[in-house]
Amino acid sequence: MIAPKASLPSPAYLAATTFTPELAASGGPSSARELGEALAEIIHAEIALLVSRGVRLVQLNNPLLIGQVATDPAAPGALSFEDALAVDALAVRLEERPEGVRIGVCPGWEAPAAVDRARTERLCGGIPADRWILPYDKGTDAELDLVKALPEDRDACLGVVDATVSALEDIDTLMARIDAAAEVKDLEDMAVSPSRGFADTATRPLLSAENQRRKLVLVETVARYCWGNDF
Repeated sequence: MIAPKASLPSPAYLAATTFTPELAASGGPSSARELGEALAEIIHAEIALLVSRGVRLVQLNNPLLIGQVATDPAAPGALSFEDALAVDALAVRLEERPEGVRIGVCPGWEAPAAVDRARTERLCGGIPADRWILPYDKGTDAELDLVKALPEDRDACLGVVDATVSALEDIDTLMARIDAAAEVKDLEDMAVSPSRGFADTATRPLLSAENQRRKLVLVETVARYCWGNDF
């Protein structure tokens, strides 16, 4: 039996896209951080409810955590990097986690041009997620740096192909990227997926059934190589 899985939006994402100065002027939260914390409590309650109903795999998507957190914390509606960490950590926490419950976080659908290693290590270590779903379909140094920044006790799920384009990746090139990841992370601790989280594909052309099948076959080939594709 496959364990039920659910996906929730990140409270940090909601905070940064919902907060406005007008909200504060009307007597609402005085900062994006305060609004984020309030939304984190809502997300936390939703996670707890899902878990109580038998859901065992939960994924949160937060495009802010990689490269999109505002550099100026004073900007209206902006979350600092530290705010984003605190908000997501608040949402993901579970005081008593039943056996088999796992929480994954997708920090972004595309790696930035460069990764601040120390900052990213703090990101991964500060949020009690079991698995990080990372972009890994471009072959950039930044993508590999994200894998390197994961704590030893966290699993990784690598989005190894772009599921929104019809072009089929070269299997040898893809395997070379997997081998590079294997030098810094045990393959048995990694899973693979055909996408980098749940990216918005509404504006992109739909793939034909045949192209979708070919993408899945490619991912299956890599999954058999990695052995860890259980989430």
